Amino acid sequence: MMHLGVIAKPTKESFQNAKQKGLDFLELCINEGQDVEEFYQNRKNIMKWIK
Repeated sequence: MMHLGVIAKPTKESFQNAKQKGLDFLELCINEGQDVEEFYQNRKNIMKWIK
């Protein structure tokens, strides 16, 4: 079985868009120059958006 997903920024909108499109997963992309600490601090929201 093949699962379809998308690479996206860690935002609420990314999760909503993936759900609307019927995708199975998001690959969250944190690139060089982006604030990794902000991503880490936002982990509780990310867990909420997954649900």
